[in-house]
Formats: sequence, C-alpha cells, structure tokens
Amino acid sequence: MRLSSAIGIAFFISPFLALTGCGVSPLEQCHDGSTVLCRRLFECATQPMKSAPDFLSQYGGTEAECVSKQTARCGDENACHVDSGFDSSRAVDCVADMQTATCQGFMSGAAMHTNCEAVCLAAPISTDLDEE
Repeated sequence: MRLSSAIGIAFFISPFLALTGCGVSPLEQCHDGSTVLCRRLFECATQPMKSAPDFLSQYGGTEAECVSKQTARCGDENACHVDSGFDSSRAVDCVADMQTATCQGFMSGAAMHTNCEAVCLAAPISTDLDEE
C-alpha cells in the first residue's frame, strides 16, 4: 500500500466529516469520524508510511496527534461545494464503512468508495420553466 493511498483516503473523507450527523451534533459527529479515521490510519498504515514526512505533516506521529489535527478541521460548514447538497445518511454510512473495512480496503479507499463519494450531491437541477 502506498502512502499516497492513505493520504488520498483522508482527503477524500475528512472534508465532509464536519457535516455528518444523525442524532448528534455535526461537531460531535466530526470528532467521532476523525477518531475513526485516525484509529484506522494508525492501525493499517505500515511503519514506513507513518514515518513519511507527508504523513507526519498531515496526521502527526501518534493517533492522538492525528485526532487533534483532524478535529481542528471540524466546524467547516462548507465541506460540500456551495452548489451541492449534503447526504447525511451517506456520511454516516461512510464512517461505518471506515470502521468495518479491512485494512486493505481502507487503505485503498475501495471499501468506502460508494458511500463516501456520494456524501456531496450534485447541484440540484432547476425545474423552473419560466417562459417570457
């Protein structure tokens, strides 16, 4: 598994964690998602990956440092493009996918692809048929 895969996963998942929520506040869900992300990164990444400068700058050298860095991103209310919608159920499913994925599936991103990619919805199609 390459370091770029691990970093790609987090960049793919992290932006919407601030907006996830189902029964808890978005901030609580963001913290929970960050904790899961970091736990899995430090569980699944090889030691050479965890020692790489890019990994260290993005996630830190320990799981606790990773959680601190990732939760610092929480509260960004524009995680999805301004013209996009947000699918909270897909966000919850994405975090669940992170928790249950094998390390190979987690590090490649394949196990989370469907739900995580669908969190930010395409811009709504206008149905205005105004005629002049």
